[in-house]
Amino acid sequence: MHPAFRARTELPPYPRCEAVDAWGWVWEHAEFRFLGAEESARPEGWSSPGLEPHSTVVLVVEGAATCTVAGRPVAARAGDLLWVPESTPYAVRTRGPVWHAVGVRFTARVAGAHCLLSLLGFPPVVRDLQGALQDFRELVRLQRYTPGGWRQRASALVAALVLRVVHEQPHHLTPDAAVRQLRALRWLCPVLQLAGRSDGRVAVQDVARALSWSATHLRRVFRAALGVSPHQWLLERRLKRAADLLATTEQPVEEVARVAGYESVSHFHRSFKRRFGCTPAQYRARLAGRQDLG
Repeated sequence: MHPAFRARTELPPYPRCEAVDAWGWVWEHAEFRFLGAEESARPEGWSSPGLEPHSTVVLVVEGAATCTVAGRPVAARAGDLLWVPESTPYAVRTRGPVWHAVGVRFTARVAGAHCLLSLLGFPPVVRDLQGALQDFRELVRLQRYTPGGWRQRASALVAALVLRVVHEQPHHLTPDAAVRQLRALRWLCPVLQLAGRSDGRVAVQDVARALSWSATHLRRVFRAALGVSPHQWLLERRLKRAADLLATTEQPVEEVARVAGYESVSHFHRSFKRRFGCTPAQYRARLAGRQDLG
């Protein structure tokens, strides 16, 4: 073998992290969906507290900010990626005269049910991910010009970004489930995917029947795998499905409520605002860029 060829093919191995090795199966059930991206600048002292139904990643292009994600304070500076899993409280307050960032909203779920970032224990900040700015700006460009197949390509870019962190910086991940809980989640994956593709009116009894389990056993496995009851999970899924529709369609709020399984629009409004701190119309306006996280 020619020495120059040998040098080019002897690549350094990816780092290993035992805490993540047992999670390879999640990629068989992982689903990514791009929802939106924007590049923006903010003045010093600008703040943005919130609670998003979807995951968010923000790349700091210039400047610095003090951030709080799930109660954990972190400092973000140029080149850092700020990760916010879905339904996680966060706050950003800019420091210095310039804050220039690119924000991306997306979903990354296992079996359509569990936020992948939460499941793998993504850190609030990831540093030194080379080349990320190019991918972020490509996401902004795809959304702006919407070429054929743009949403599928954007979702693939988001998946690649998440996988880069898993592959290149696994020592930062802190999976939060025990082996017994992992086994329970794997048992649930097929029925969670089935429920995720059905309409919002699926009931706990339907889930139990699909698995040939009693309702009591179903509740026990749900608690072990996801930390919530089947009823709580189904309610959460309805709201997140509604948020997906608000983000990716122009359907009227009344139609979104119906598709998500709500018979009463007023009940849907109350449930959405109680869960996410804003009305469905306000959430859609924020996604349109009038109240973005950027």
